[in-house]
Amino acid sequence: MKKQILFLATLFFSFSLLAQVQVTYNISGQAYLGDETDHSSLQFSVINPQNLDTLAVGYPDSTGYYSLDVPPGFYLLNWSHNGHIPQELGNFAFSMDTVLADINLLSGYVQEVCGEVSGVWTSGSVYDVLCDIEVPEGDSLTIESGVRVRFMEGVSMTCYGVLDVLGDSTNRVLFTSREASPLLGDWGNVSLYAQGNTISHLDYEFATDGFTGDNVSNTTIDNVVMVGNLSLSANGIYLTNSSDLTLTNNTISVEGEYGIHSYDSDNSVVNNNIITGQYNTTIEMRDCDNCDFEGNTLSGETVLQLEYSDNLDIHNNQVLDHSRGFYLNDCDSAQITSNEMIRPSSSMFGNLYRLIYNSSSISTVIEDNTFSIESRIDHWYNGLLYFNQSEFRDNIINISCSGDNYYGLIDADESVISGNTILLTQDQPDYMALFKISGSENNPSVVENNTIYAQFHYPSRGYNNNGWNGFITLEGYTDFINNSVTRETQVDYTWDGEHHLLTSQGEGNNISDNSIVNSQ
Repeated sequence: MKKQILFLATLFFSFSLLAQVQVTYNISGQAYLGDETDHSSLQFSVINPQNLDTLAVGYPDSTGYYSLDVPPGFYLLNWSHNGHIPQELGNFAFSMDTVLADINLLSGYVQEVCGEVSGVWTSGSVYDVLCDIEVPEGDSLTIESGVRVRFMEGVSMTCYGVLDVLGDSTNRVLFTSREASPLLGDWGNVSLYAQGNTISHLDYEFATDGFTGDNVSNTTIDNVVMVGNLSLSANGIYLTNSSDLTLTNNTISVEGEYGIHSYDSDNSVVNNNIITGQYNTTIEMRDCDNCDFEGNTLSGETVLQLEYSDNLDIHNNQVLDHSRGFYLNDCDSAQITSNEMIRPSSSMFGNLYRLIYNSSSISTVIEDNTFSIESRIDHWYNGLLYFNQSEFRDNIINISCSGDNYYGLIDADESVISGNTILLTQDQPDYMALFKISGSENNPSVVENNTIYAQFHYPSRGYNNNGWNGFITLEGYTDFINNSVTRETQVDYTWDGEHHLLTSQGEGNNISDNSIVNSQ
């Protein structure tokens, strides 16, 4: 009996010891003090993120290698050394042996700022913004390359004076959250109210909004990256009353309504930006005479909306997905050249409404563009391409899709349509019109030297819809000359629309020297 009691006591004691042994795992890595050769004085700390108690501390050897055994948990990690800028890693969930990425602490100190700021923030420094900061009117703030600016939750920057952010390609400036575990929209945003700002090579993250401002003419925003971690309502750049802007080489992917929005923006340059997302309007600018849009990569419901803006140059842009393409209103003498506009089979934007809509505008040149449409189309309204008193030359249109209610490709008045190649393949289309064009006695339209090939599989109806009375409808005073038109229709029933290949109505039409092939 005594032996049994002794055995049970021994077993209980052994289990008690085991229960007191805490499971740990190993954290290791390399941490360096800038360009120094001995890194052993650097401190590595494991911190409880709830109460900020330090749970464990370790120091590397002279080569920078450190190793620390820690119970599994959820931690804040900190690397620090006097005279160097500390680094932190938040939201660290630890449940196995882990080798961390290398850490390199740069020389410098963290400076805390609040209230009015001006002067120069020097290269390589870190500035923690503890409350709202303001650049006073008449002053300026220059932020040199490599500076990191960390904003506390809810804090913003307002610039009534000039802001110059002077990052470069090797030492970018960072605007970010001060929180160890940053969230979307942690801090406010940057607002500009002075002319002549320069924002260059800046990474902008975890803000509630992008750049906003008023009366910031002659401002440059170049090589700014804001991608994926702003609030869900954030716009990229939203300005008013600001002309002579230079908005170039920026990468913007945010969740708000606009990538770039600016009114009263004459003489502005918007070039070589990548602005992709599901915007209502990717770029919207108004009163933008003599503005240049070149080399941009865009997606959005309406990718480019311009109003009351003459002498536009829209050149060599790529549209990856859209519903309304380029929307121009009251924009005379625009040059729309060498753009590529794609509507993919996996489009995010529902119905296709427009490629180019140029309303209340004259003297537009639309030349050397490529339009590709691959998705199902449920509704096309009154012409995917709509213009008047303009030229549509040497473009390529390639459409391969299925869908209903196709109301027409080109709707034009008093215009020249010349040298274009149009390839159209549709499954089970409804209203399959191509052109509806009219002229006037004093300004006839001309349709010449175009190559048109259309193939329709099992169309459901003919053409007579909303004035689109044939595959090609000439409504008067139009010269239809030297075109090559081939239409192939695959049907297994008598199709009442087969004779409507070319409809001439009104007076003053001239149809000559065309090659027209119609097969069923």
